[in-house]
Amino acid sequence: MGDHLILLLRQRTVYYDNGQLSFKETYKDGKKEGPWVGYYKNGQLRGKGTFKDGKMEGPWVSYNKDGTVNEKWTGTFKDGEKVK
Repeated sequence: MGDHLILLLRQRTVYYDNGQLSFKETYKDGKKEGPWVGYYKNGQLRGKGTFKDGKMEGPWVSYNKDGTVNEKWTGTFKDGEKVK
């Protein structure tokens, strides 16, 4: 008998009380993994990007409530740290 690896994937979708989507994310083995997208209560995009092993990874874009780009959370991330 060989070893078996079981990966537990779980998608979480959260809504505001007005029915508007707040965010969608996926977990693998208890850590965020894969695409993440979030919205403000009015439906405007709050941000989107990807998690790897529970940390922000690759390109991310984030917006303030007024629709302007949130520079702190926009850029390229590696192991949860902004690299550009």
